Amino acid sequence: MNRLRPGDYVKTPNELEILPGTPEAVQKLREARFQIILISNQQGVGKKSMSQADLDAITEKLRTKIPLDDVFYCTHLSSENCPCRKPAPGMILQAAEKHSLTLSECVFFGDSDTDEQASQAAGVGRFFRVTNNNLSALVESLFSGA
Repeated sequence: MNRLRPGDYVKTPNELEILPGTPEAVQKLREARFQIILISNQQGVGKKSMSQADLDAITEKLRTKIPLDDVFYCTHLSSENCPCRKPAPGMILQAAEKHSLTLSECVFFGDSDTDEQASQAAGVGRFFRVTNNNLSALVESLFSGA
């Protein structure tokens, strides 16, 4: 949903940069009755690069741009081997349980190998790799059956 910051994190609301076409793509998914659930590793909190309050403020700003049904974050360090941290499927399984989702019927849009691995481990039906400007095209391909 936001522009990647290689080697860095979005640490403040001012650093959040929504990718072009994302609000429109999410709206199209909403109109097709998809639930929009954000699942994200946020070890910047664990590293103390940002606080939980910073993450909450970023999420609040994101929600003003993108209507989200829910948000799941893992703030643990990768070295902690937390079962919720992607590539582990924990957050996806938590979302499925909370929202009564049939994962084989779900779609996961992600920008990393760990996103793809987590979606596969959870049994998500389809995975789409998002790059900086292709979310709209991916959503279109979802509806065209590609």
